[in-house]
Amino acid sequence: MWQRANRELKEINMTMDSDGINLRKMTRLMQECAEELEKAGYEDPAYYFNQVVDYLQDEYSPNRGLDTASRILGL
Repeated sequence: MWQRANRELKEINMTMDSDGINLRKMTRLMQECAEELEKAGYEDPAYYFNQVVDYLQDEYSPNRGLDTASRILGL
């Protein structure tokens, strides 16, 4: 399995990064991924994309920052 090189992660700015990605665009992308997975019959992976969407829409707080992946995915 591929792993990212051991280096510090950049701080995430959910307002907008250098590529013009913002929270709304990221949420929409996650929704589209879930929809495409569901259409293709991959309901289990779609569930986790929907978990990310729910988190970004209902629980994410810029003041608090991102939660851990396991919390976001409900693991």
